[in-house]
Order: sequence, then C-alpha cells, then structure tokens
Amino acid sequence: MARVGHAPVDDDLHRRRWAVLLRPVLVLPALALLLALVVLAVVAAVLGWFASLYPNVFPSTLDPAFSLNIENAASTPYTLTLMSWIAVIFSPLILGYQAWSYWVFRKRISVRHIPESPTSVPVH
Repeated sequence: MARVGHAPVDDDLHRRRWAVLLRPVLVLPALALLLALVVLAVVAAVLGWFASLYPNVFPSTLDPAFSLNIENAASTPYTLTLMSWIAVIFSPLILGYQAWSYWVFRKRISVRHIPESPTSVPVH
C-alpha cells in the first residue's frame, strides 16, 4: 500500500511489530513498574507533606497555640497497651470470620443459580 509522501509500508509487518511490542510478557511488567512508581510517588508526597508539618499534626488556622502537635496528640501508655491487646485478640477473630464466611459462600454464587428474567434482553 503506497502512501503519498511516504515510503511504501507493509501493513502486515507494521501489525506484527506492534504485536511484538504489546505482548503481555512485555506490557504487564511495564504496567507493574508504572503502578509501583505511582505508589512510590504518592508515598513520597505524603511523607514530604507530613515532614513539612513536623512537629504539628494538625495546624490551626486561628492561632498557632491551638495547633495539635505530636506531644499533645499522643495517647497515654495505658491506652496504647489496651488497644494493642484488643487488636491482638480481635484481629485473628475477624480474619477467621472472614475466612469462614468465604469458605461457606465460595460455591453459592454461579451463573446457574441466577434465575432467568422474564423481561431479559438476549445477550449476543
């Protein structure tokens, strides 16, 4: 196929070149790398934002004396100990309940369990 002002291009060769470049073997790692870079950029932005606010956790717009800083935002050692024990006890219980719930309902939903709608439009 000849194009005006350009050298002749073999469309089949052009398609094969793109097919080689867009193979899942090449595209999926590139997308994973892009996602990792985006996540890294977001984490760096959040860390930079918090570093710029240090030692304030929540700066006040009315008066700097009203700002919430690290010292007055921290809980007491008793509260931290209590919350740690609650997390140690209840986190496995919640994860176990989620696993049990998944196990019970793993085969309950499938296409054969969905009734046919009387007004359904056929899907082609």
